[in-house]
Amino acid sequence: MSGTHRAERANRLRRRPSQALLLAGALLLGATSGLGTLAYWNDVETVSGGTITAGTLDLTVEGVQGPYSWSDLKMDAMAPGESVAAELSIQNAGSTPFTLTVTGAATGTGTVSLLPYVTATIRMDGTASPDEEYPRTETCSGGTVTFSSPLTTTSQVVATSGVIAGGSGTASMCVSLALSGTAPMDVQRSTVMPTFQLTATQVRP
Repeated sequence: MSGTHRAERANRLRRRPSQALLLAGALLLGATSGLGTLAYWNDVETVSGGTITAGTLDLTVEGVQGPYSWSDLKMDAMAPGESVAAELSIQNAGSTPFTLTVTGAATGTGTVSLLPYVTATIRMDGTASPDEEYPRTETCSGGTVTFSSPLTTTSQVVATSGVIAGGSGTASMCVSLALSGTAPMDVQRSTVMPTFQLTATQVRP
């Protein structure tokens, strides 16, 4: 064997341990890095919101929910120049504030219609004054006049209200019906029956 071949073989033997050490170091470094990533801490918390409960919108008339027969707003054998008046208590029995819209119409019987001769006057938050002696002239006073005209068979808005608070808010409506002093003889025994529809509308945020 020549001297040159012996020298190359010796060099190869010296390089092998160094390469093995480098490989072992790389493996150790990789393993150490992996362990470091797995060691990071973490924590998770859950937050629950409060309960949301839907409110209520509840309109009552004279403490009654549902159709209400307003028997106070009537007068038998009404003569020209007489009038009848009555007031209605309105409550917000729910939790949601609302505004009120009142529409009114009337129907009648008889050969000649009595409707054009009966004037309806409406006062929001008005007060009725009774009168039992002839000629009976019951009236509404105070509050705000929102309508004063004969009712027709076609429904029309006759009153509105401001905001009526939830839980305890109240309002009142006073209505008077007056038979004209110029009503003709041929309307005798004819009748008029008014009907009012109250609509509560939630106040928009």
